[in-house]
Amino acid sequence: HPEVPILNPVSPPLSNSFRNSIAEELVSEKVCETALSRILAFSLPTCFIEGYNENVKLARVYYPENRGLIYTSNSYAHNDLFKFWVIDSRKKGSKYVIGQHGNNYGNLKWNSTEEYEMRVADHFVSWGWGHKKTKVKALPSIELNQFATRCPKPDFGSKRILFVSYTIPLYQYFSMSIPQGNQHYETMLSWVDFLDQIIDFDVVFRPHTVNYDWNETEFILEKCDRRKLPSISQGKKLLNDLKDYSLCVITYNSTVILQLIYANFPFVCFWDPDHWQMRPEMENSYQTLRDNNILHDTASGAADFINNLDNKIEDWWNSQSTEEAIESLSLYKNISS
Repeated sequence: HPEVPILNPVSPPLSNSFRNSIAEELVSEKVCETALSRILAFSLPTCFIEGYNENVKLARVYYPENRGLIYTSNSYAHNDLFKFWVIDSRKKGSKYVIGQHGNNYGNLKWNSTEEYEMRVADHFVSWGWGHKKTKVKALPSIELNQFATRCPKPDFGSKRILFVSYTIPLYQYFSMSIPQGNQHYETMLSWVDFLDQIIDFDVVFRPHTVNYDWNETEFILEKCDRRKLPSISQGKKLLNDLKDYSLCVITYNSTVILQLIYANFPFVCFWDPDHWQMRPEMENSYQTLRDNNILHDTASGAADFINNLDNKIEDWWNSQSTEEAIESLSLYKNISS
C-alpha cells in the first residue's frame, strides 16, 4: 500500500504583531489563564501560524488529492506537512482514521496522545480494546501478525536471556502514566539490581534504538558488578535478536509484550507499578500476570523467579496456569483472530 513521505513544512520567521493579536484574543478574566495564553500564543510553531497558508499549498503539491480515507498510526505526531494535508482533505470530505501505536493504548491510567487521537480522528482502530467506544473499531493487528510469523522459536536448551530496555525523553513533551524525569534513573538502578542477581544465565542487554542522553548502556557497564557485566546487543532488529534465546525480560509496558504473546515466546516483566499506573479495568488482568510470575514489581522478584526456574522455562511457559494468565489480558484477546 502507498505510504506518504515525510516532508518538512515551511517555517517562516515569527511575527510579533500577529502573535500579540492572538494573545489579545485569548485574554481571560483570570490572570493565570491570560499569562498561559500569552505563552501559548508565542510558543506555537511558525509553520502552523505564519506559514499556514503556504504549507496548505505545499501539501497540495506533494500529496495526492484525497476524498476517501486517510489512515496513519504515527504521522499524526511527527509529520507536520502530513497534518496540513489531512486538514485540507477533511474539508473536502475525507475520513481520517488513526491506528493504535503501541501497548500503552487502552492500558495506562492516562495517555495524552490517546486522548488527542480520539478527539481528532473520525475513527480509531485498536488491537482489541474499546468495544464500547463509538469511535473505536477493534481489529487484529497486521504488525503483530507479521512479527509472529517471522519470530524465531525459543531455544529452551539455551541459557541466554535477552534483556529489553527502554528510554524516555529527558524533557517530556507528552503526558502519560509512565516514569517521569528522575524516575528513569531509579529504573536504570533497578536494571543493575536485576543483572547483578542473575545466576547461571548469559544476559544480553538490548538498548533502545533512540538515545535521549540517558546513556543507558554506559550506565549499565559502569554500575554493574564486574563479574556480571552483560553482553550488549549491537542494534539488530528484535526479530534477529531473539534467535537462540530461551527467555526475554521486558522492563516496560510496551508493544514487545504483545509481540511476544502473539509469537508465543516466553517473557518475564518487571517495573515499578507506581511509575506505570494502569486504568482500573486492566488491574485484574495485570494482577493475574503477577500471580503467575510473568510480571514482577521489583527487580529482585524477577531475578529470584528466573534463577529458580533453572532449566524449567519451557514447563513454566507451557503450563495451564501461565497460558490462562496470558489469556487474562482480555483487552487484547482478539489480536489473534
